[in-house]
Amino acid sequence: AANPRGRSENSYLARLLGSQGQAERAVAAARKALALSKQPPQYVLIAKILLKFHRYDVARDAAEEAIKLSTDEWEPQLLLSRILLRLGEVEHAHRAAVRGYDLSRREPRACLWYETINQHLVEAYLKAGRFAEARSCLQIASSATGADTMTHLHLAKVCLRLGDMNGALRASGRAAKREV
Repeated sequence: AANPRGRSENSYLARLLGSQGQAERAVAAARKALALSKQPPQYVLIAKILLKFHRYDVARDAAEEAIKLSTDEWEPQLLLSRILLRLGEVEHAHRAAVRGYDLSRREPRACLWYETINQHLVEAYLKAGRFAEARSCLQIASSATGADTMTHLHLAKVCLRLGDMNGALRASGRAAKREV
């Protein structure tokens, strides 16, 4: 039988060790928690710790395992997206971010995660000169209730770059409304 107390203790210890920069000890504690209960939160914890210490390939494996165990959870999807961005796999990161966003629309914490990931996706697409993909990400972000002025302005700039004057005008108009 799983030991929930031991799992919780090791999970907290892993977080604490991770916050103190003790990567190997944090991973060891997280693995103990995982050995006591192979549940998505333990895989997510390991993935977060590994991500923090730039061990992206192993972090990816842990996030993917969490997704296999719980396909309807937003956190592993958005975490996987962050990891994939670090690995330079922008397309896969985008798909994971969209899946995570679709699963999390009513979860405020998830929406904040998504906004951050979306900004990184936009930057990656712009750097690669892939303006249509950047526009797609910005359109999703600008449709969010709390989208800020800068999101709308970035969308307007990308629309102009793509020759979409109507899209640029709409985005500029939304930015102007946010300023008022």
